[in-house]
Amino acid sequence: ISGLVAWHVKDDTAASVSEARQQLALRGMLDRWYLDEFLDPDECDHVEQKRNDFFKAYKNHSADIPGVPAAVLEKLVDNLCIAGTPDDLDPHIERLRELGRLGLDEVALKLHDDQARAIRVIGERVVPALAHAKRRGSSRNDA
Repeated sequence: ISGLVAWHVKDDTAASVSEARQQLALRGMLDRWYLDEFLDPDECDHVEQKRNDFFKAYKNHSADIPGVPAAVLEKLVDNLCIAGTPDDLDPHIERLRELGRLGLDEVALKLHDDQARAIRVIGERVVPALAHAKRRGSSRNDA
């Protein structure tokens, strides 16, 4: 079982979140079945009504999605992306570990902008943390 997660990790939190918001239209195409795990029904309705504005923001490379409350945008970024700075990775790594415990075998990270830097950060921070968790998990199963 594989999953795709958008990677928006930058040295500046505002730039990271801005890029993540620009790309939200692509995250599950903002379908209700994809969002109702973390948005309430009214928020899902609102996103559905504003779907064209999400796609306009994507097309125009804009983080501004008119009429969508900041709290909803924050929930979307927090739940559909890995966004923030390298110092913010621990909760994201834990979320990836939890997905592994639920049966996710692999994850593809969709990289944006400075892909070489992203690969370095992933190699330095994410891969070792997930490899360490996997080794710990397999040693418990072998005992």
